[in-house]
Amino acid sequence: MLIFVCSPLRGERPYTTAKYNRNLQKAADYSAAVVREGHIPITPHLYFSHFIDDHKPQEREKGLEMSRELLRICDQVWVFSENGISDGMKGEINFAGQLGKTVLYK
Repeated sequence: MLIFVCSPLRGERPYTTAKYNRNLQKAADYSAAVVREGHIPITPHLYFSHFIDDHKPQEREKGLEMSRELLRICDQVWVFSENGISDGMKGEINFAGQLGKTVLYK
């Protein structure tokens, strides 16, 4: 199965580079957990962060738009968050619901 990994990137406020980098590492860890369970992770913010500047509103919106397109092809959405649900995550979860996708909280 293709699993959309929903986890924070900027996360909770205030935004700091340290939190951003920590959240990227956690996204990689969550992706590895999906692989260990025998599935294929789709973790857009993990790779989009290499060429999209999430702090620029137009680029952030483009990243969210591309993420929604990838979410469409996924079988399920797995939500990972130790510190609550970010605004970006809320949007992904709501979109998954509109598409009738199974959303699991891990």
